Amino acid sequence: MPTSNVVYDDQGVQLTGSIDLPETGVGQDILLLMHGFTGHRMELAYFFVDIGRRLAAHGVTVYRFDFRGCGESGGRFEDITVADQIRQVGALMQWLGERHPHARLHLAGFSMGGLAAAHATLRGAAPKTLTLIAPAGNMAEVVRRNRDAALVLPDGTADLLGLPIGLALRDEVESWDPMAGLEGIAVPTLVIQCSEDAAVPVAVGRAIAKSIPGARWHEVPDADHIFGRIVAREALAKAMLARLFD
Repeated sequence: MPTSNVVYDDQGVQLTGSIDLPETGVGQDILLLMHGFTGHRMELAYFFVDIGRRLAAHGVTVYRFDFRGCGESGGRFEDITVADQIRQVGALMQWLGERHPHARLHLAGFSMGGLAAAHATLRGAAPKTLTLIAPAGNMAEVVRRNRDAALVLPDGTADLLGLPIGLALRDEVESWDPMAGLEGIAVPTLVIQCSEDAAVPVAVGRAIAKSIPGARWHEVPDADHIFGRIVAREALAKAMLARLFD
């Protein structure tokens, strides 16, 4: 399946994306897929490339974007906040609707990107379906853990493998409840996670699924946070397709 690149102007900052196209070209179903914390539109071990191609093989056009400050997009990593990623997801969904006015738009997010996808839906993104892949409802703990593993600089920024974790994100996640309002999501939703996820406890995913009316919970056995087995990625694609075409 062919892959091409695309850019989106986000308030003067260029967001870089990739499009996984079915052999037949852009169809009726288009999915926006957003990455996790410290990730990018390919994700670790080409996780998103694999999923994008698997979905494209079944007729779904997949847009994968780097958030601001991530991957090849403009902006600074130290300026990342959940609130701004929520805004970016909403803006991208609106842009996709204008670009493909007759398509069915779907939304999926992984880990921190799952939080952004869920809360963008609450704020009016209105996808036909929502898929939350190992959504990081424990974001405050994730940031704390990564800061503890990093070199804290004199200005309070934490240097994690060359990625600066800023104070805005630290302060935001400590005071924000990611579960708040999830009961207001009114679109068909899938929450999916692997049983051996060490980054986001399975209990967190289950709690998010229970909070969203009618959400499906799907647990994939014997794999980690990034669905790091071929059978796990096959299971993810199958579950996503079932939700999209239910």
